[in-house]
Amino acid sequence: MIQNTGLEKKVEKYQYNTSNVLGDGSYGTVYKGINTITQQIVAIKVIPKTKVYDPEALSFELRLLTKLKGENIVRLHETLATQNNYYQIIDLCDGDLKQLLEKQQTLQQDEAIKMMLDLLRGFLELIQNGIIHRDVKPANILISKGKYKLADFGFARLVDNYAQQQFVTVLGTPLYMSPQLLQNLQYSTKCDIWSLGFIFYEVLYGRTPWTANSIPELVKNIQEKPLLFPDKIKQVNDNVKDVIRRCLIINEDERIGWYDLYKHPLFSNNFKDIVNLDDICNNKEKFIAQILRNEIVRQDISIEQLVQKLNWGPQLTIKDIESLFLKIDNKLQRIQLEHIFNKIEKANNQYLTLQEFQQWLDKFQIPFQSYKQNAMECFIVIKQIMKQFNQTLAQYYDKFNQAKDGKLKYEEFKLFILRCNNQIFDTQIKSAFELLDKQKQGYVTQQDLQLELDKIN
Repeated sequence: MIQNTGLEKKVEKYQYNTSNVLGDGSYGTVYKGINTITQQIVAIKVIPKTKVYDPEALSFELRLLTKLKGENIVRLHETLATQNNYYQIIDLCDGDLKQLLEKQQTLQQDEAIKMMLDLLRGFLELIQNGIIHRDVKPANILISKGKYKLADFGFARLVDNYAQQQFVTVLGTPLYMSPQLLQNLQYSTKCDIWSLGFIFYEVLYGRTPWTANSIPELVKNIQEKPLLFPDKIKQVNDNVKDVIRRCLIINEDERIGWYDLYKHPLFSNNFKDIVNLDDICNNKEKFIAQILRNEIVRQDISIEQLVQKLNWGPQLTIKDIESLFLKIDNKLQRIQLEHIFNKIEKANNQYLTLQEFQQWLDKFQIPFQSYKQNAMECFIVIKQIMKQFNQTLAQYYDKFNQAKDGKLKYEEFKLFILRCNNQIFDTQIKSAFELLDKQKQGYVTQQDLQLELDKIN
């Protein structure tokens, strides 16, 4: 039982004393409390309903916290409500980074790097769930048994595309805000990267890279005063300085991105899945395309019919692609989905056109697992016959093009394939013909066919 001179409060199975204040969050005060049944010590965030101007925003924060399970995120155990207050029961931590810096001013370089690794692990959880924090500051970095954890998601929000999405709403703590937020400009999830770089600098040198007495003065200092590393105060290695420099680039387009931050030499050994993200995503992408093509052939439907079946419009969002891809691979991670989507989407406008989706499908000429479903088998047998008899495609094409007009109609194409191998199924021939006749003109050209043959080793 907690003994104190303040008022004893009890909410269901939890009890706390009003003198045991741990800190203040976005909406309310955090107290040290206890679960009277299990005797577990917890933190209880008390949020007066009179201070909640937007209940939906609070509800949103609670939903966000419920989704987050990582070790470097302060975990929400449950939420309670009385007539006057909301109560969040969260992990009890030993303190926060702000309090630690007030005691000892700086962290040693190894400890500062460890802090960054912990925070990057926390952000990886946010990225996987499509969440931007927008208020990263020392007071919102809690410490529990030497482990640094992200806390206070009062300004957080969901994003569709972590790597590309832009925002205009200004929230957060001015000193740690990126220049874009300070100037009410459009910004991206890289605003959190700026805050991380700002804090990384502060914990090493005991002061922030820029200071000011007002937001206009802070913006002016950031824009006009160069980023300096006070080596007389502390020597830090070149990789540390490089991370800070790249996090604190004013122009967001030039500022380091999330994936490159994880792949930086200072951190890469701890994030192998991110370092190898390209290879992992290439394999995922190939698998998804193969299964999708198999299904298209199995159902004997065109791409247009597939789009209609999925109820897609002329522009596809990442959510449209997610709903399809997760049906094929339910282990696909959000970070992988985004990586694949952004490779397909060429214009960087958050939308994928049907033409881009078609081009993506065309890129994968994959042998299907089922022989009957394998449209590519038609092209393989042509290639094999050409190689066996040392003849060119033109020689075969002219032989079956009766009109000599350079246009091989379906029946001619079918006769051509069956002459190469009479075990090929009609569904395979039809699929191969439709693959070549994208414009549905009723014929295929020698050039179209040659392009497909060139893709086969």
